[in-house]
Amino acid sequence: MNEYAILAATLVGGVAGGALGARISAAPMWKGALAAGLASIVQLVIGELGDIEEPLVNSLTYLAAVGIIGGRWGMGLTGRQLSLVVIGSFLLALAAAVPIVYFFPSLV
Repeated sequence: MNEYAILAATLVGGVAGGALGARISAAPMWKGALAAGLASIVQLVIGELGDIEEPLVNSLTYLAAVGIIGGRWGMGLTGRQLSLVVIGSFLLALAAAVPIVYFFPSLV
């Protein structure tokens, strides 16, 4: 149960950050939110099925998933737009998870 609260907070923060990044890059917000959300789910599935524990590998999996989903699968986001979606997603996911870990240390 404890890991799921942090996972949910990072997923929500990542989707919100993806939408904000898309807004800043003059792309529709739903495209950024959808790309970030689907990439998070793909990264989680690959990490769990492959039993991957390394944060660097998880981050690279997320980057690859955002690039494939946002750039190749009909969303038509450019590299500049995708970079802002990724940066916003990473920053808000971190900003959403850190308060939970800090204020509720029993969850860790």
